[in-house]
Amino acid sequence: TSVFQCPGDGHFINPADKHSYYQCAHGTPFLMQCPASLVWNQQGQICDWNTPAPSTDCNNKNPTNCRETTRWTTGGTIIVGIDKQFGSDASHVGSPFGIFVDGEHGNVYVAETENHRIQKFNFKAVGSLGVTVAGGNNAGNASNQLSWPSAVYVDKNENVYISDTDNSRIQMWAKGATSGVTVAGGNGK
Repeated sequence: TSVFQCPGDGHFINPADKHSYYQCAHGTPFLMQCPASLVWNQQGQICDWNTPAPSTDCNNKNPTNCRETTRWTTGGTIIVGIDKQFGSDASHVGSPFGIFVDGEHGNVYVAETENHRIQKFNFKAVGSLGVTVAGGNNAGNASNQLSWPSAVYVDKNENVYISDTDNSRIQMWAKGATSGVTVAGGNGK
């Protein structure tokens, strides 16, 4: 039997153990465990990482421990494409899987698995149209095709390296190229 008294229906912190919480239904408390190393976050109503309070004020130019309390926002801003709809035109992405941010040149590269292409977006112009810099010629294993690209890396000369997953190869597309060169793999799975 539990000594916890439900204040109503819902989820409530377990005062005896931060790694668990009570789920209350019709006045009956049910003890629930958070997954390993997570603690109950009453405000967020989720099991969350145990992040200590910052030992410094992050707003006064003393960044020590600010990273420990940084949280992802769920109200993000779309920086590539125009909305969250699947598409294969220059305004949309199709199953984005890998991303590379090129801060030096101000671009975001997106590996689109289902469109079999790499798109480049100018992240300084939110809502800009994407430019296909690799693939985009349907799925295939020719030098101008990709098949389910999953990761992308861009070097300082803007050469694009792609993990061409279904072809079991790494492709390098030089800046402005219309086809790529296999630099690793390509001999089957």
